[in-house]
Amino acid sequence: MTKNTLSLLAFVLFFVLFAGYALSEPNAEESQAVAPAVDYSKLPLAELKAAAEKGEVNAQCWLGRCYRSGLNGCERDETKAAELFQKVAKNTDENNPLVSYCRGNCYASGYGVWKDEKEAVKWFRKAAEQNDAFAQNNLANYYNNGAGGLDKNEKKARELYQKAVEQGLAVAQSQLGNCYYFGKGVDKDFTEAVRWFRKAAEQGNTNAQFSLGNAYCNGEGVDKDFTEAVKWYRKAAEQGDAPAQYNLGVMYHKGAGVDKDFTEAVKWYRKAAEQGDAVAQYNLGVCYLDSSRGGEISPQEGVKWLFKAAEQGHNEAQKRLNSLFAKKITPAESQKAAASQPPVRESSSWDDEPPSKKKTADEQAAELLGELLIKGMQQQRQPQPGTMEANRLMLERVTPSVCKICGADLPGKGPHVLYICPDCRREQRFRGN
Repeated sequence: MTKNTLSLLAFVLFFVLFAGYALSEPNAEESQAVAPAVDYSKLPLAELKAAAEKGEVNAQCWLGRCYRSGLNGCERDETKAAELFQKVAKNTDENNPLVSYCRGNCYASGYGVWKDEKEAVKWFRKAAEQNDAFAQNNLANYYNNGAGGLDKNEKKARELYQKAVEQGLAVAQSQLGNCYYFGKGVDKDFTEAVRWFRKAAEQGNTNAQFSLGNAYCNGEGVDKDFTEAVKWYRKAAEQGDAPAQYNLGVMYHKGAGVDKDFTEAVKWYRKAAEQGDAVAQYNLGVCYLDSSRGGEISPQEGVKWLFKAAEQGHNEAQKRLNSLFAKKITPAESQKAAASQPPVRESSSWDDEPPSKKKTADEQAAELLGELLIKGMQQQRQPQPGTMEANRLMLERVTPSVCKICGADLPGKGPHVLYICPDCRREQRFRGN
């Protein structure tokens, strides 16, 4: 074999080996194309937080969603959610649907910008068109309510909920259930409503759990079953849902689906009342004044919760307070008491009288109301005793407005929802400021 032949064979062998190596190695662009995308919705919370701290935009958005809605075992924290949404909103990648979604949230809630629902709709629409389920659900809400410059369109809202549902979004499943339950954008169908409520409830959505509890309680779309109703009310109540807490209190109060337990009823009424539920506040106030229930009697607590319910316009609470006023004092007596300026009891011991002279809970509550009324009159010097106006005065919460009926000036400092005009004596309601 000649020298030239050996050189040729060596060249051919080198070419074959190099070509094989080159063909076996994908380039960097191809490697990036086949790399699997990270599903941040399924990341453990610790890993999601770590990714967000590294500045990964999608992780920051998902963590914000977790803080906003309590997803992924995350404790709700509106402040942290707002901070994360603002960080993502500043990103310049407008082709990223999560960036558009976060901008929509910032405008919808006023995070770092002036609140602007039309601008929120613009960004939610952009993200929804890129198939972001959360944005589709939010845009559907705007159509459902006719807000953000959109005409009310329940059919369009249902279609958007349906798109979000196809991606397994629990809140959209609950909303779609509401569409079928109330017949919004679709024929009313309790069975179909229950199907979607159940899907969302099993994912931990509190609104769906509450709605499913109602379905079992009322026998709508399912056979009536108080035990099942209690089960779903409890799931939502334990997550802090006020309407579910109230309903669970009612079930204990009545002994429906659970043994009757007045103490447990009061416990759940209080949880709902502390979140501002007016009906729970009224029930709780009545419980503290009703000795026939066998629970704790506290006129002071009873009056406090009746006032809170009355402030929100609860009619029965207002009637009960007026009834207590009538039992204790007349307008003339109130004027006389205010002029004499008697000392006001700051704290009361309801057991300081001999048993033979002990007052009933209503009498004690009426006495307390009388003292509060006197204190309010001394402070405001605008007495209208024996009416809801007097109740408002003692709390220094009379609306600064004019009578919508006769045009008389209505004196006061702050907003409330109910007022009795001193001129025309007509009761009317205000939203407040």
